[in-house]
Amino acid sequence: MKNLILKTLFILTPDSPNLLTNVEPDKVYVIGGFVDDNIKRNSSLNVCQVHGIRTACLPIANHFVNPNHHQQVLTINQVFEILHLVYNGKSWRETFEKVLPQRKGYVSVICEDDIL
Repeated sequence: MKNLILKTLFILTPDSPNLLTNVEPDKVYVIGGFVDDNIKRNSSLNVCQVHGIRTACLPIANHFVNPNHHQQVLTINQVFEILHLVYNGKSWRETFEKVLPQRKGYVSVICEDDIL
């Protein structure tokens, strides 16, 4: 049972080196399970590595940069909306354009996926 859970579980953390490329119906995505702020950098990632839990981060940096902030901080609602839109067929770029708060200074960048 534990192996089945570990195969379907992803903890979303901005510190993960693994980019989330798609949202799958048979996977469980944990949003906001741990705090990853400047004081406790990598805390989610470290706990997940110890327990063999997979992690992923949203591919925001592939489509947008934020000159005002090094780290992307999103609310749980924003992350849920991103996952929902991508699952329902929107591209990452379309989704980020809709959900990322403009007041935070996100600037669009060109990536290979946008050219194809």
